[in-house]
Amino acid sequence: MAIALDAVTTGQNDGATTLTISHVVANQSNRLLIFFSANERNAGQATLTGVTYNSVALTKIRHDETNGTNLDRSELWYLLAPDVGTFNCVATYSAAPDGTACAVGSYYGVAQQAPEANAGNTAIASNSLTVDITTITDNAWTFGICAGTNSGISITNTGQTERFNITNSGQLRSAGGDEAVVTAGASSMVWSFGAVNDCCASVAAFKAFVVTTTPSISTMLMMGV
Repeated sequence: MAIALDAVTTGQNDGATTLTISHVVANQSNRLLIFFSANERNAGQATLTGVTYNSVALTKIRHDETNGTNLDRSELWYLLAPDVGTFNCVATYSAAPDGTACAVGSYYGVAQQAPEANAGNTAIASNSLTVDITTITDNAWTFGICAGTNSGISITNTGQTERFNITNSGQLRSAGGDEAVVTAGASSMVWSFGAVNDCCASVAAFKAFVVTTTPSISTMLMMGV
């Protein structure tokens, strides 16, 4: 069974210790919910301490952070088999970030297990950012988010399907999406900027759900089982 997109919902705000995004999950099999997070920590050193969907906690995959002045951070969190319906996805921060630009994505046809790989990268004053990741299984999907320090600079996804591109109200910019990797091995997610920019990106790979079949009695007899 191939992985497929269900829906993506975005949200952003400034100076608040929580971000709430209402998201609809369809009644599909082998569901996965991913929270794509970008926030500007700045002097407040705000960190994302937890994410819930319908009050069920998501699991953090990784975060990556610029080491420039603004301390922008990209993160990925996930939840297997999220509840079907319309519920709030709530992100809670240790302090109020200067800005957040996040997305909630639901997918189906995903193996109900932890991500098979993850990777990240950061750059200072760069025109682009590449994250290399190695998938383990055929037909896995990679999911990624890139955060940039300047809301006025465009971000373009390369070699992936863009699912969101968010301009925060003055603080940062984020973009992200997914990519189907047909043959297991090395692949890359790339983001390009309209001008030099401090940036960071986080990427994770999830295995596709594989249908297993049990041989019939007649087949097993023919095989001598």
